[in-house]
Amino acid sequence: MYRQKDPQVPLSAAEMKRALRKHVNPYQMYTLDRLTDGKDHWMWFVGKEGATRKEFVLMQARPMTGDEKTLTRLVNGKPQGDPVFAFVLDGRWVARCPDCITGQEVVSRDQPAFVCLNVLCLNIVNGHFPRPVKFPPAGQMKKVEETLLARPNPVNRGWDAQGLATGKAETVADLKAENIKHSLPPAVAVELEN
Repeated sequence: MYRQKDPQVPLSAAEMKRALRKHVNPYQMYTLDRLTDGKDHWMWFVGKEGATRKEFVLMQARPMTGDEKTLTRLVNGKPQGDPVFAFVLDGRWVARCPDCITGQEVVSRDQPAFVCLNVLCLNIVNGHFPRPVKFPPAGQMKKVEETLLARPNPVNRGWDAQGLATGKAETVADLKAENIKHSLPPAVAVELEN
């Protein structure tokens, strides 16, 4: 998915840490050298390195529900139900809620659980339990990242394998063709974090 938007300033990892201390809006933060995921998002919002999905969900969901049982399920519940599928939007790994129209959250391979933080949803259809997140196989994920990182503007780093946003599933070959169409290299070498 290649789309033009007003360019935003990409940040290095060191610049992101400095911006975190200055309370910069994390939705405006991108990296040049990799795609971001839930770990980055949770760090920015919780305000500490190594923040977890559970800490982030607890911080966000506590004001939305006064019910401790619901909060406990959202934060500590074992992922169950139908999985959500990870895709890339604006240089971030995200998943979309299957139960409401607006729920979309940043996700991580390391903690593959999805909680919709839309105040009207909170995974209610799933009994307030997190949903499992399905990522592409590691080999395909690496090819997607290599292809998207050839794009200098992070807002043009998008991949929709399920066709959720566009109605058409995108392949790595589609992404490479878009890169070539925009006079970019088809891909760059990257190493996935373990």
